[in-house]
Amino acid sequence: MTDSILHYLKEAGIPVAISEKCTILPIEYVISNSSSFDFFYKHTVEVQDEAYTNTLIELHEDSWSLYSPKQAKHETSLIPPNLPLMTIRPIVDSLTLYYIKNSLVIPCFELLKKTVKIEIGIVEKNKEIVIADVQIAEK
Repeated sequence: MTDSILHYLKEAGIPVAISEKCTILPIEYVISNSSSFDFFYKHTVEVQDEAYTNTLIELHEDSWSLYSPKQAKHETSLIPPNLPLMTIRPIVDSLTLYYIKNSLVIPCFELLKKTVKIEIGIVEKNKEIVIADVQIAEK
């Protein structure tokens, strides 16, 4: 099904990787409407002997704060209130995030009109930023 969705998006003019080899960015976007979406960090984060996967990213200009995906940002049990699990350097700059959001993520959602999980990649041959995978999220 993912392949047919990618073909559909490509026909609509949204950059996608179908057979191109690409490097996947360790970020997943989940969008449920054009003004509400979350970013998740795909690498495992270890804090105080606990491993966290798919941590929620809170974006800042020069850093990203990572929060447990299972708890609200301000209810993380092992970390004092209002503090993230950790802070990392951004994987991509704010201009690239703007492009990803406005040229890939929102157009994908607007076309499909469903909650989707989107992975972004960089095509190795020409360095184009594209949608590498998209899944219709189960509710």
